Amino acid sequence: METAVFNHLTRLGADTFYWHGKAQLEVDILIQTTSGLLPVEVKYRKTISSGDLKGILNCMQEMDFDKGIIVSFERFGLEKIGDKQIFFIPAWLFLLTQTLSTEPLRS
Repeated sequence: METAVFNHLTRLGADTFYWHGKAQLEVDILIQTTSGLLPVEVKYRKTISSGDLKGILNCMQEMDFDKGIIVSFERFGLEKIGDKQIFFIPAWLFLLTQTLSTEPLRS
């Protein structure tokens, strides 16, 4: 699934990066959006534990990001952890995205 997410982002024209932190933790993909860099971690499983969040939370702390995305099997929603926001998006929905903006839609 990591490859499918990476390929989708590449098709959208995203600049993608890999992140490996000081604590030997990693994040699958950092993407450049209209709002800056955004960490994307693929956890394609039914259950996501707090341990599964260590890499993305460590990245967000070290890089001073306030938002991140977990691409999941079926979990959908927002979880706030301290001052950080993790968006859980099912893979099928993530793969339907057409833009990379993290800005809210305006009418």
